[in-house]
Amino acid sequence: EPGMQDPIAGAFEEGIKQRPDLDEYPLRAQIARLAADGLWWNAMFVNAFRDPELVGRIQAAIVDYAQGGDGGVEPT
Repeated sequence: EPGMQDPIAGAFEEGIKQRPDLDEYPLRAQIARLAADGLWWNAMFVNAFRDPELVGRIQAAIVDYAQGGDGGVEPT
């Protein structure tokens, strides 16, 4: 639907806009917003992550990473 591209792009740009007054780690926050957008996209269109516990762990890792942590992910 070509007429939807501009409104969707505008909403996306607003959602990932940096918030210097809120973000202690601006680049990490931007990465987290993009990752969260990927989770939203998955939930809306693909639904590959069907396990609510896994989704919760991913969400918590995204928040932890955005706040300066390692995302709770152990190195392999």
